[in-house]
Amino acid sequence: MPTFYYEAFNGKKKITGEVEAPNKAQAVNMLKTKGLVVVRIHIKRENSFRSSLLTRLFQPRRIKLKDREIAVLSRQLGSLLLAGISLVDAISTLADEYKSSRIGHVLNKVYDYIVNMNMRFASALKKTDSFPVIYTNLVRVAEETGTLDSTLLVLATFYERRASIREKLKSAMIYPVMVGVMSIVAILVFMLIVVPKLKTVYSGFGKTLPSITQFVINVSDFIYHYWLWLGLGAVALYLLFKFIIKTSYRARFIWHRFLLRIPLVGSVLMLGEVVQAFRAFYTLFSNGVPIVQSLELSTEVIVNEYIKQFFIDAKEQLEKGVSLSKALEKSDLPGVLKVMIRVGEQSGSLDTMIKTYLDMAEEELNIKIDRMIAAIEPLSTVIVGTIVLVILLAMYLPIFSMTSIVKGK
Repeated sequence: MPTFYYEAFNGKKKITGEVEAPNKAQAVNMLKTKGLVVVRIHIKRENSFRSSLLTRLFQPRRIKLKDREIAVLSRQLGSLLLAGISLVDAISTLADEYKSSRIGHVLNKVYDYIVNMNMRFASALKKTDSFPVIYTNLVRVAEETGTLDSTLLVLATFYERRASIREKLKSAMIYPVMVGVMSIVAILVFMLIVVPKLKTVYSGFGKTLPSITQFVINVSDFIYHYWLWLGLGAVALYLLFKFIIKTSYRARFIWHRFLLRIPLVGSVLMLGEVVQAFRAFYTLFSNGVPIVQSLELSTEVIVNEYIKQFFIDAKEQLEKGVSLSKALEKSDLPGVLKVMIRVGEQSGSLDTMIKTYLDMAEEELNIKIDRMIAAIEPLSTVIVGTIVLVILLAMYLPIFSMTSIVKGK
């Protein structure tokens, strides 16, 4: 926090001093509350360049809390509030409990903003930049409606489920990647160890090898002599791909749409994103946030740009007075979800229908993940086995016809 140097009158004489405040305006207000008339005020400059440089270098970065951390914090804070403990005391208690952790650092900031800067809880959370937009907005609504304790428990449940879903999706996506890496390693072992040994054997024949055998040997030689450049090229292509995906919305949109088209994997990704987005929507909408704002904030949890666009388009339709079911009618979202939204709107129980769908969809997601993992293992075995078999047949083909080669036939 910056330090301000000031000159002021206290009613009798002119005085000077220093005061710490987030900005100049708040520094003046703090001095006014002490009965001082401010004449001049400016931020105190460091005399030492070294001191200023060290301050910039070692200034702590913002802490972005993870879903599990938010869930733990919300559940404990909500439980303390339900027990009748004041918000400030509850925050202070948890800050002491987690004083050496990331949660403790964030809570100390929140406590400081509330006590020393007279901020509301939601504003203090937002200023730390450690919490998602959905979280701070729902806390703000809860403060206005006097339901902060119960809302924190609802948020705890939401982030517990979200963390669980994201962990399952991450595990599910890691498995095919690991299988692919192991498959590449197995093929490279054959190409760099087995093939060169057989090549040495065949070099003494002095006869022309079958075309497929020569092709495999040529590929093996190319990999052996240029493995470093191939490795660097692969890394460069990967980094270039990541850069393009990160900086280009169009490229990211096409890539995310392609991912959803991949057999087995695409359906898991689609359902995972939908469950997370509508769990956020349900949490917001059922706690008093208007439907348009709920839909808009729900996009914050969506990673896939292709799916996110459905929500953005639907939000624009809602602002024109179109119903949610009509706004999502042409989207690629699950048909069951669209039917249940339409029924919920007609019966006046949209939140209940969405909750019913989410309970069903989460169970379906678990089944899809298990099926995907069960299918990938034999599929990868067949693919890798086929490639290795082709390589082996190509390399042992001369042996099968060794008699003909030796006799010059």
